[in-house]
Amino acid sequence: MHKNQYKLFSNRKVKRIHFIGIGGAGMSVLARIILALGFEVSGSDLRKNEITERLSLLGSDIFQGQREEQVDRADLVVYSSAVDPTNPELASARRRGVEIFHRSELLAELMRCKKGIAVAGSHGKTSTSAMIAWILIESGRSPALALGGEVIGLEDHEGWGKGEYLVAEADESDGSLSRFSPVVEVITGLDLDHVDYYSGWEKLIETFQRFIGRLPEDGSLIIESGTPDLDRVSRGAAEVITYGLSPSARVRGSRMSFDRGGSRFIVFEDDTELGEIVLGRPGTCNITNSLGAIACCLKLGVPFSDIADALRSFRGVRRRLEIKSETPVMIVEDYAHHPTEVAAALEAIRLTSPARLWCVFQPHRYSRTRHFFRELAGSLSAADRIILTDLYPAFEQPISGVSSALILDALRELSRPDALLLEQSSIRSYLETEVMEGDAVIIMGAGDIGHLAGELVSSPLIKKAG
Repeated sequence: MHKNQYKLFSNRKVKRIHFIGIGGAGMSVLARIILALGFEVSGSDLRKNEITERLSLLGSDIFQGQREEQVDRADLVVYSSAVDPTNPELASARRRGVEIFHRSELLAELMRCKKGIAVAGSHGKTSTSAMIAWILIESGRSPALALGGEVIGLEDHEGWGKGEYLVAEADESDGSLSRFSPVVEVITGLDLDHVDYYSGWEKLIETFQRFIGRLPEDGSLIIESGTPDLDRVSRGAAEVITYGLSPSARVRGSRMSFDRGGSRFIVFEDDTELGEIVLGRPGTCNITNSLGAIACCLKLGVPFSDIADALRSFRGVRRRLEIKSETPVMIVEDYAHHPTEVAAALEAIRLTSPARLWCVFQPHRYSRTRHFFRELAGSLSAADRIILTDLYPAFEQPISGVSSALILDALRELSRPDALLLEQSSIRSYLETEVMEGDAVIIMGAGDIGHLAGELVSSPLIKKAG
């Protein structure tokens, strides 16, 4: 039994913890930590996947499907905002008086055991938090990790390191990030998203002001330069460190170059040139994310030479501009689902100079599509060839009149009659007949479209393209 267990749950008798939706990225990392701390873990999901298989091998009891009796032995049940209030396991736990935690409450409980580094923001927080984690691990600081994506090379990390820090991705989608009490906060810029929760910009600002209000008097806010309403957002933080590509940023990047192998740039802190960073991922978005990680790790006392060495070996996060194949056709998988993210991902791959840039895009959620369909069309129009497929609803119910066809119609208004709307089952065969050597194909979306990238990599026709 891990000694830190005694700091959790105010010494209440918690032996077995059940996770509803344990196969998701955010829940599975917490389950892994809880296992490492010596608790019994069970969990359920609608279907099993690689994540649930790994958790099963580590000793978790994994159930496929969700039924009341699966929480009978649990002392604590953990759920996320994606879980419907009528979920049978959640309802059973309530009837029996079993303690129930939102996932953010469990993460906040874990953060109290270490010095928390919480990474929030509208875009890039998974990549930024992953880079911070990688730098701290490579420099021998052994942090605990509660990240929102699978970091390549850290698949077997137990989640709970021996060091003093906990690196966590703080999700703003439901406002729950204001439960955390970190010593360092990194905010990767703000943009209106999650319109199912945020009625407008003011509510988003208020949420982040509450988040920043959780910093201690000696805490540090590290925030992307150029963030809208930067002064309002950061008001109240004792120390504010800006980063980015702006000349006004305290930690900034300059003299950038790109190729299919990634990116290079020079880092300055104030007026001091620190040296060169080499990244294995392309795009100004990745450079900006890395500058956030660099600013954070410099604040924690990591020497720049150690930071540069670590980032040179960083292989990235699954589904975040993940290059699956470079030749003869570049195949990329990306999680982008907001117009700003779509534009950034397409710009990153365009910088690798493909002959033609193809984008296969799966819209994510009815609410987001209804709100952003014109903006999504504008961002997608940067691709040479555009293929849309059916919308992925996540946990939302359909909204009348909202589908991928909204984006298609908006693209046609932008003089892109070549854009197509295809069923997922027919996209591979279409690409196999149309893609040529030197092209780049990015498979994009936060739903279930990602499998297509792997299928294209193994396609004999793609391998023989041109």
